[in-house]
Amino acid sequence: MKLLIFVSFIQIAWAAPELRSAKALKTSFQANSFSANLNPGFHFNDKAPNGIQLQEKFIKPNTFLPRTIKFENLQKDITSGMAYLYVCDDKVTFCDMHSISLGSKGIFSKPKIKTQSNRKINLHGFILDDFDTALKNAKNENKIILANFGARWCPACVRLENEILTDKKFKNLTKSYVKIKVDIDQFSSFVIKDKYNVKGVPTILFLTPAGKEITRFYDFQPMSFINEVINEIKNYPEAIEELETKELTPEIKIRLAKRYFFSDQHSKAIALMETMNPFPREYWFAKVAEAESLYKKDPSNKKYQIQTLIKAIESNPESSQSLVWRMNLVSVLDKNSKEIKIRAQESEILTQKLLNDETALKSAISTDFIGEYTDLEGFYIAMINAETSELADLNSKKSWENVITQGEKYKINAHTPGASLRLLTAMIKAENFEKALNLVNGLLQTKNQDGDLLRRKMRILFELKKYEEAIQTGENALKNSYGINEFFVVETLAKAYVSSNKKDHAKKLISRYLNRNEINFSDLKTIKGKLENLSQTL
Repeated sequence: MKLLIFVSFIQIAWAAPELRSAKALKTSFQANSFSANLNPGFHFNDKAPNGIQLQEKFIKPNTFLPRTIKFENLQKDITSGMAYLYVCDDKVTFCDMHSISLGSKGIFSKPKIKTQSNRKINLHGFILDDFDTALKNAKNENKIILANFGARWCPACVRLENEILTDKKFKNLTKSYVKIKVDIDQFSSFVIKDKYNVKGVPTILFLTPAGKEITRFYDFQPMSFINEVINEIKNYPEAIEELETKELTPEIKIRLAKRYFFSDQHSKAIALMETMNPFPREYWFAKVAEAESLYKKDPSNKKYQIQTLIKAIESNPESSQSLVWRMNLVSVLDKNSKEIKIRAQESEILTQKLLNDETALKSAISTDFIGEYTDLEGFYIAMINAETSELADLNSKKSWENVITQGEKYKINAHTPGASLRLLTAMIKAENFEKALNLVNGLLQTKNQDGDLLRRKMRILFELKKYEEAIQTGENALKNSYGINEFFVVETLAKAYVSSNKKDHAKKLISRYLNRNEINFSDLKTIKGKLENLSQTL
């Protein structure tokens, strides 16, 4: 096909007016190059997979500037393909994906972008996945923003949704806020998650009307904790950067240190905490988090991380948090280190002591942040120990059975959906698949089209070698999944196809998802590698 014909088939793949940045983007073709330019006030998202998808080939830009992207030396005979460009406003309140069809066949010309819901506001009064609207409303009404970053597969998020967001006390406490729910599994949410450095879910973020961070907290928390946070914001509604300008009285100092801590500004938090006597309970949490961050940036900091973990354990060796730090230590020690077994055995001994002594257990958790395990303390202790045993290659199956015993002791079942997702994991780890199947079926009775629950059921059926049922469940899971969730269904579903002598189905499925532009997001690096490895075996 000649170049002239190729140029005539450049077109927007879906209706441009749907995109907030539609008028800001201009594209052109000259010779063998394709370029895109943006108006002032917008920029290309450098963390998104901007590129051209040609069958199985993904082409990155030769030139990437904030408002200019250029692809050069393209082949002249392209008959089909897609250019994907991710455009954000400079205030980073939204990020649009522009999908532009290249060529006459346009086999990628109508990508189906599935979302969780078409509703704009949920039953609890939260704006859904529209940070731009939330910010505009907050500015117009001079209100604080409460942003709930979560995911439907997250046990703590489920518990938060069921026990807190429906609570009349919570609704009354937050009625003067603009509330938004950000589903981190939506690709469109990645830019907001990155902007506010959201590393885990749930994260509850409080922002000024201008979008500046006041404070945040993680995990499920009881109403008593949330009440304290909201009262603090009432008295100190300034953003962190504004609080920094105030005189550092003892009260301001501890508040600022804690805000630094929860916003992952650990070095600043530590510097303030080290001027206090005694150190606040967040001190060793911050030290460990700082050491872990330094190690991730530079592996030569491994020794420092190990030393910090050991000191943290020694600071309160019989606390429940010391079990978490032992688990972290086991995960970072060299695999042939004798200390791995020592630390794992310490964990087992302390776990049994705490599970057999209610007074010791209460004391152990008093300095901890147990979040979603509130009122499930023994289950929490058993869970940490099982994770440690697995990392240490000890008798982890027995440890996971102990988690199940603790879960049943606390009467965790389908009527406690958040905690039951943790129990379901323990059942799978213990290879108690029949119990796991009964539990997930109980959960599906009230959410029979929940893509995440269907994905878990598919995994269980696969382990039970019920491959046809796994395929049927997996296909249903795929239909009811969206964003990043879809990709997590694919691996097990493909394996089920292979086990049912349907290799062609597996090949087509894997090929389809490896050809999706979103597979190039850094969040999907691991699953991309798994799918590529699986594809090579077919």
